[in-house]
Amino acid sequence: MTQMKISQIRTTPLALRFREPYYWAGRCDLGATVVLVEVETDEGIVGIGESTATFPAEGVISFLRGVSPLFIGESPFDIERLSYSLPRPDSPAVGCQE
Repeated sequence: MTQMKISQIRTTPLALRFREPYYWAGRCDLGATVVLVEVETDEGIVGIGESTATFPAEGVISFLRGVSPLFIGESPFDIERLSYSLPRPDSPAVGCQE
């Protein structure tokens, strides 16, 4: 029996309106933008997650498109190893070109 593999990662930006305005630090937010992340396997199973509203959706989508090739063909159950394979902002290798 072969092990299930990640076959595709899809992203969808979502604009979420708050039920009531959120006031903080001298400003008012009416909603937030998050990114829905769908991870599909070669067996047709889809896992669903989302980003936080901390970063702009465009940046999250760009990052996920850039790192998706690292996940395609990998086991969806190997979450810890996959998360440690991601580039880190504090890593000296980030942004380096060879």
